Amino acid sequence: MADRMDFTRTDARTGLKRLRTVPKLNGEYPARIEPGKSRSREKIAQPLRKLLGELLAGKKRLPLVISGPPGTGKTCAALCFADAVWDAYFLSFPDLVQLEFAPWDQQNSMRRELERAELVILDDVAVGVETENSLRLRREVLWRTLDLRERRANGQTVVTTNCKRDLLTRAFGQAVESRMFCGTHFELLGVDQRLSRPHNG
Repeated sequence: MADRMDFTRTDARTGLKRLRTVPKLNGEYPARIEPGKSRSREKIAQPLRKLLGELLAGKKRLPLVISGPPGTGKTCAALCFADAVWDAYFLSFPDLVQLEFAPWDQQNSMRRELERAELVILDDVAVGVETENSLRLRREVLWRTLDLRERRANGQTVVTTNCKRDLLTRAFGQAVESRMFCGTHFELLGVDQRLSRPHNG
């Protein structure tokens, strides 16, 4: 990838030049993914930090799937990884599905971003209680996105999910599993860091 910095160092400076995403309806970005904002690495578990460094050095293969319970630092790790590359595009899976109902020009703009970005972060791929039609739509959107990234960007994608691999396979099928898990998988364990924060007041 573009930057081969030592990811095991928590003081390493960001190499990110552009982190693009779909803004909220009011035009603002979620605070943690503001373009140009660098994130601290010391909260990332050391084994995962080591793995991210190996991915940057080309010793491990992308795509990367980071799975684990809510609040264990999956999105934080993915964003820190994005900080080490030149150009990245962040998109939550629920937002990606909703874009299917957006105007055609907005859909085309999103697809161009998915095609050209050096790295794409697909956040929060989940399986919920849904109808067969909604599941079919989510399956198609996920397959299409992963297939596009595999063909146009050699699979340089990071996926975060709260779900186990077998649940994702049952919900989305083997064609999605093959594209999502053809690289590296890391399962984060631990407690919800949001719930373990000290309560003030």
